[in-house]
Amino acid sequence: MQAQQTICTRNINGEITGHCDLWWRNTPPDPNHHIGLIGRFHADDSDSAQRLLENAGNRLKAEGCTLALGPMDGDSWHSYRATTRAGTRPAFVMEPSVDDTLAGYFTAAGFNLHSRYISAEMDLDGARISNRYRLLSWFLGKRLRLRNLDIEDYDAEMERIHRFCCRAFADNHLYTPIDAREFCALYEPLRAHINPELVFIVEKDGQILGLLFAIPDLNQLQRGEAIDTLIFKTLAVAPEMRGRGIAFLLMYRGLRAARAAGYRRIIHALMYRDNRSRGFSDNNQVDVIREYGLFSREL
Repeated sequence: MQAQQTICTRNINGEITGHCDLWWRNTPPDPNHHIGLIGRFHADDSDSAQRLLENAGNRLKAEGCTLALGPMDGDSWHSYRATTRAGTRPAFVMEPSVDDTLAGYFTAAGFNLHSRYISAEMDLDGARISNRYRLLSWFLGKRLRLRNLDIEDYDAEMERIHRFCCRAFADNHLYTPIDAREFCALYEPLRAHINPELVFIVEKDGQILGLLFAIPDLNQLQRGEAIDTLIFKTLAVAPEMRGRGIAFLLMYRGLRAARAAGYRRIIHALMYRDNRSRGFSDNNQVDVIREYGLFSREL
């Protein structure tokens, strides 16, 4: 997403020691504030970070913003959040940096924790699927169409998924819309690695009502490990269909497919702390492996 401005800090030799991008137009709505965003943040040290965040706040205030929020790279579709509790597990694919230095920079500059997020892991070896999930899946399967991603029609499928996500996420925390071209560009690097049998779509009369988008943890391959972990990146249900069991249907089929494909673990990634999707397990041990935050400061 194109930033409204890039600012930087320099040392006495004129060398850049920190930089970030700022957004103050088309930012997430808030009933009490005009939000300005700070993202794509990098600083060599704490002093550079403090100067950079102070300058960022002053610039956003000059543009009429009353609340600075970060780190967020323009919107919640792109990279955002800073790790607040790293844990010991290595980073998984598409996860923000697990280094908690950035969170420390924002806190030291007077920013407060605005929103909390978690990632949680479930061991499939000991996972149990309750009978009510099985019955609900059977019942809904009689009324709705459940299918996998059509990889042969990938571009059109991603456009359909984009339209659905814009509906499903419209009332989400800090949501702003994104156009189809930018949405598809975000997923293009994953195209070669998507297993369509691990992406589930619920629809009726050709309209998508639910989506489970899962991808293998490609970071394991980079570390020389066998890929045994599947990332449940997106689990979404159309607003008018919530509370009818579609999320359970998607989860049940996703867990069953993951087991059949030989995966040993599921990571439910980057969930908003207050989101109902945190209850994705039933009678299963789920471990929170990472915590993240967005930070804000009134201007």
